[in-house]
Amino acid sequence: MLFPEDPNMRTSLWSSLLLQLSSAEMCYLVAEGCPNLLTHGVRLSRRDASRLIDRLRRADICRLSASHGNLVSPHFAATGAHNEAILTDLIVYPSTPDNRASDEHIHRDLETAAASLLYAPPKFMKVRIPIDVPVWNSREAKLSKEGRHLIFTRQ
Repeated sequence: MLFPEDPNMRTSLWSSLLLQLSSAEMCYLVAEGCPNLLTHGVRLSRRDASRLIDRLRRADICRLSASHGNLVSPHFAATGAHNEAILTDLIVYPSTPDNRASDEHIHRDLETAAASLLYAPPKFMKVRIPIDVPVWNSREAKLSKEGRHLIFTRQ
């Protein structure tokens, strides 16, 4: 299982993220605490990528996924209080020929983000994600819906 890293503990990830966001197309499924219905990949300008990184740096929690020193998805930010994390940003790679995020990859990336918030410090009991997708069977946590939010609860 992939556990995303805190870029404040490994600061070289910030410059890698700037390069990734400005050179590769990424899907922004949650932005500033709101679901983004445009799930196709977008390449940001260097200026927009810098603005996004500034926002991620200010987040209570930010995690960037890396494997063997290279950034992979998902990347996410969240706020946390009272044993609950609320995802504010979710960035993933497109996974289909038409440059969108497939349901299977969205589920995997949501589970990765939720597992990181549920089981890695500070270990929240619940993760709320402002995204309106159907519930599926997750191995990582109990899943439910509250309005337009997907809720992961530690098992």
